[in-house]
Amino acid sequence: TTVRLRESVSTPAERKPRRERAARGAPSPAAATLDAEAQKRFEALKAWRGGDGVTLGGFLHKRWGYSYPVSPAQITANQNDYNPTDLAVAETLLLNSDAARTITGIAGGAFGRNIKLINRGGFDITLANASASSTAANRFLFESDVVLRPNGAIELQWSTTDSRWMRISGGTKLATIPQELLLTGVISPAQITANTNDYAPANVTVATALRLSTDTTRNLTGLVDPREGVIKTIINVGTNPLLLKNADVGSTAANRFDFGSDVTLAGKQSATIRYDGTDARWKLLSSTAGAAVAAGAVTAQTLSSSAVSVRAGMVNGTIAESRVGGAVTYSIKTLAGIDPSAADPVYAVFNHGSGGYVVRSIISALALTISSGSSLGAINSTPFRVWLLLLDNSGSVEFAAVICSDASGVMPLDEGLPISTTAEGGGGSADTIKTIYSSASRASKFFCFAGQASYDAGLAAAGTWNVAPSTLSVFGGASRRPGDVIQMKTVGNTSPTSVNNTSYQNTALQLAITLASPQNLIEATGACGIRSDAALVGVYCRLHRGSVAVGNESVGLGGASVQSFPAVLQAFDAPGSVGPHTYMAKIKNDASASVSLTGNASVLTLKEVVG
Repeated sequence: TTVRLRESVSTPAERKPRRERAARGAPSPAAATLDAEAQKRFEALKAWRGGDGVTLGGFLHKRWGYSYPVSPAQITANQNDYNPTDLAVAETLLLNSDAARTITGIAGGAFGRNIKLINRGGFDITLANASASSTAANRFLFESDVVLRPNGAIELQWSTTDSRWMRISGGTKLATIPQELLLTGVISPAQITANTNDYAPANVTVATALRLSTDTTRNLTGLVDPREGVIKTIINVGTNPLLLKNADVGSTAANRFDFGSDVTLAGKQSATIRYDGTDARWKLLSSTAGAAVAAGAVTAQTLSSSAVSVRAGMVNGTIAESRVGGAVTYSIKTLAGIDPSAADPVYAVFNHGSGGYVVRSIISALALTISSGSSLGAINSTPFRVWLLLLDNSGSVEFAAVICSDASGVMPLDEGLPISTTAEGGGGSADTIKTIYSSASRASKFFCFAGQASYDAGLAAAGTWNVAPSTLSVFGGASRRPGDVIQMKTVGNTSPTSVNNTSYQNTALQLAITLASPQNLIEATGACGIRSDAALVGVYCRLHRGSVAVGNESVGLGGASVQSFPAVLQAFDAPGSVGPHTYMAKIKNDASASVSLTGNASVLTLKEVVG
């Protein structure tokens, strides 16, 4: 309120009595009335303005040490050129709002004018930086928008140079905290009794901790309050699990969680999350949710950079298999069971041949189809294993598949060396064993193992993919590669055996083995002594699996007298089942005379090799 003190225009005759009254100390009737009104306003406002007839607006007069506060009406809408009652004399505005509101400017800016704003309400009040919604001279000039939280304050000064309100103190985003920090914004909403999208409990915008409980296992797919840098701790104070669902489309995109995988909070567990304005998602800072810490706080991307040390080909990756019309498709999926995406990628780790490795991101669907009619070299009703590989095609990740073994041996795969592939090519074009097939042919590409699909009984008709794999495994640090030896057994110094038969007969040099997998192979090696017990009698020795001859014959022919010969036993065998299988040296003669396996220095060794 401005109280203007002035002398009315009058004649000299009229002014003389007035001067005489003033000399005697007696007020004029008009002055007496004016003084009473000024006193009344002063008592109400604790301030008044006195003019000198020159300065526009006069000068503010107030009680010593008193900063005149004004409590405007509640703000019920966003405010442009905010100009509440008594702003002209206010030095402090005590604000409150019915919801989160925005002020784009304040009227009354003048040289040297300072004003304090205090949010006395329960909702955020945002001072919008440089908003064109207010008149230029009423706008704020900050580094960015300033949010006044409940009980928050800021002091502003009007800059004549910039014709804007500038911040003097308060409302800052950086602070030094010399003592304990109390985060008292705690809310305890009603129990969650349904799976919930876009969760927005009362006062969530002023809460730093949410104490939640559920009536049973419930899903939370998103949280409302998407503001850069907001940090909240979700505490499960109940006894039922609360699932924070990763990248769930049930919530609006900007309210979703981006954790890499779901986080399950059991009773008394918590998760601290931060809103990332760049990605427009909530990120997981830390969690006490047991296994979820590995999946969330330690991200797949972090793990991928060190995965080469344990030879994990994929991080956050799984393999799915499906069949349509006699064709089979192998697909890469995430741990969540969905196609990879930018928000939930799969990482593949490759050598590059120069003493290091690279990590490639798979951010879209990736699959390889083996068409109906293409067998990869499998044989009808014979067990086989398909090795699934990822190729690094100049940064683009591709899929490949191969069967590495048959009865003649195993084709090794070394991730430290590049490989070349053949295009799958359609029905009947991918039928060669130990040939690596991919969607398009590639030359000299580094690879990593993705996994394997094992078919314990094979396919009834090779090339007709109408049964699911017996096992479908993801490759890991403890996984075996083609050609790896997974068990070995040996026997030696057996008793001598003598036979007189032109067909092969058993000897004491024998050894039984049970395979870990029907797709695996047996590498058998051994040596023994054989002898003709009569002159000019031929001796034959050969390794058998039961009644099935494996390997080559060792042959000796007696001369004019009894003679002994060394026999080498060697075979590579595909039994086709886990067994047990008994391998033995068998002998025979070619005439009616005895022949013997001497037994001395005899040895037989069996190795199970991954096929």
